[in-house]
Amino acid sequence: MNRKQQIENAQNKHYDICIIGGGITGTGILYHAINNGYKTLLLEREDFAFGTSSRSSKMIHGGLRYLKNFQLKLVWEALHEREHLLQEFPHLVKPIKYILPSYNSKLNWYKNRIGLTLYDILAGKTSLPKHHTLTTQEVLKYLPNFNAKNLMGGVAYWDAQTNDAKLVLDVISNCNLKGTNAINYCGVTGINKSGNNIKNIECTDTLTQTKFNVNASVYINATGVWTDELLLQFSLKKTAVMKPSKGIHVIVSTDIMPKETVVLVESSENDGRFLYNLPWENNLSILGTTDSNYTKHPNEVSTKKEDIDYILNAFNKSFPAANITYKDIISVYAGLRPMLADEHTSSYEQSREYKIWWNTENMLTIAGGKLTSFLSMGKHCIDVVNKKNIPATSSSKPSQKNNSPWQKVYGDMGYLIDKIILEDAQNSILFTPTFKYTNAEILFFIRYQSAETIDDIFTRRTHITYSMQKFNIELVQQLATFMAKELNKTNDWIQQQIELYKHCWAQYHPDFIQ
Repeated sequence: MNRKQQIENAQNKHYDICIIGGGITGTGILYHAINNGYKTLLLEREDFAFGTSSRSSKMIHGGLRYLKNFQLKLVWEALHEREHLLQEFPHLVKPIKYILPSYNSKLNWYKNRIGLTLYDILAGKTSLPKHHTLTTQEVLKYLPNFNAKNLMGGVAYWDAQTNDAKLVLDVISNCNLKGTNAINYCGVTGINKSGNNIKNIECTDTLTQTKFNVNASVYINATGVWTDELLLQFSLKKTAVMKPSKGIHVIVSTDIMPKETVVLVESSENDGRFLYNLPWENNLSILGTTDSNYTKHPNEVSTKKEDIDYILNAFNKSFPAANITYKDIISVYAGLRPMLADEHTSSYEQSREYKIWWNTENMLTIAGGKLTSFLSMGKHCIDVVNKKNIPATSSSKPSQKNNSPWQKVYGDMGYLIDKIILEDAQNSILFTPTFKYTNAEILFFIRYQSAETIDDIFTRRTHITYSMQKFNIELVQQLATFMAKELNKTNDWIQQQIELYKHCWAQYHPDFIQ
């Protein structure tokens, strides 16, 4: 179903549930809504996974640090969801070993062991190995260039990693194939109420500026760090409920940092915080993260030089031989965590708990939470909706199982790549030899994952924006021309897209790292 057909459906149907927000939280709700038989529409003002859900730490984990504040329920839920995601999305959620060094005294080593023993207990039955201790020599074997000063051994344990944006897109695309309707670049611009009930919402297709109304029995606000903006805009709440925290990440080559393991390092500021190196895709390593209160508008989040220095100083302290400088930085990104307001704690100590509540008789809001728990959050949200006894008026179409060689990358949707290649053998040719994506994959992103812009493909459906250290005008022009042919766009659209992408690319490559 193309975009025009999706918008026509949105105008002409009455939905059981309309989800506002196409990030990881809205995605989890969509997953459970369709599996409960609800006729569901999801709307996203920007691209799917545009905000926090493409700028997270890429970790699927229980949250070891939350044990310090005895947030056992939060950690238990996240650890059980970690196992769920490992089984449900093996093509996107991968196990990875973590190394937590201990410094200065054996007391720290024992504390880490106790914490990870509890971590293992809370995880219950899992496919991942239990933690084990490491001597100083074993730590240095894993981390040859690590600073051995005051090192007192360490602990190795397992969590998982993912590509957050691809996880969102995978779930949404699969739900679309099962019969749901998800539209990006479609924002809510009005709410029509009757007493304490929402009659319908006004939506605007931001690509064409077309306005239309959507009717649903229940509306769910899952807008993450934009929660307050929506609630306050439509007078659904008078005070702010969110207190976002900002996290900055630096991307370097895996030639600089350990390739196979995540290593946790102490901050150089003696503030008690730990940072991490996460080996990621395409020989990229993510160094992160900062954790600071954020009070500006979510659209204005950006990377500052002091944030970069904080990260580099920590890793140069632990890996002095690496001597990471600004010349080594391939890209950076800034994300906001959707934390619930708590004036009594710092951003680093804030909980990742979430809340669900009714704003009106038929509008539900979910706020807070973390990437790892997105399916559990979605289930709890639909459990609340179920208490309204709304008739479910849709039947989910079964997924098409396949043995496609693309399944390792695209899961159950891999057969669609094969289908595109069968249309034209030229589609099997590499679109870009540097980044190893085929023409068929680019067409898949457009036809089945709602890619509408260069940024959609290079930033959220591939890792090219992160990897493109210098702006490659030839590659950008090539994609714009390719997309224009598929989407039936004009030469003016091509030039507009190139200029828009220059701005998007610059957010990941600010002048001070050039």
